[in-house]
Amino acid sequence: MMFAKESVEAILAGKKTQTRRPVQPGEIGHPNLVGSYARVDTRGGRQKWAVHSDYAINPPAPEGSKARCGKQVGRLKLTGIRCEPVGDISDEDALAEGVEKVTGFLDSISEEERERLAYGFKIKGVLCCGPTPGKAFLKGWKKLYPKSDLSELVWVLEWDPDSVTREAA
Repeated sequence: MMFAKESVEAILAGKKTQTRRPVQPGEIGHPNLVGSYARVDTRGGRQKWAVHSDYAINPPAPEGSKARCGKQVGRLKLTGIRCEPVGDISDEDALAEGVEKVTGFLDSISEEERERLAYGFKIKGVLCCGPTPGKAFLKGWKKLYPKSDLSELVWVLEWDPDSVTREAA
């Protein structure tokens, strides 16, 4: 799975244990339990993701490279798959996505601004801030997917941080 550079670092540090991916036309989820899925297949029937399967952690390809993604840096094992509108993200799930409490520059701004910018989600080198983890995540999502709306369905892929392994350098 390809992740932004900041997400790769958060996964390897155990700070990111979820990712959201837009549902593509024709993708089919095979129910496991109410609200969860055992696997997701593409329109052609190829398995895309499955619970208990492990996947490569890949950063983006280096600038100027013709490769789709960079060299694998580790692996993770999925523990859950569910489908929901991206706008339904809870604060708890946003924290699992890697949103963190912002520190540092907050000391130099007003109390009102501090409350408005308390949480941050760094994506593509830009810190997207909000008053709650969920709002900060959604600002980052809009940076990645500017044409999406909050009712767009996404696959929520989850893993245990203990399942993450690093590749030897």
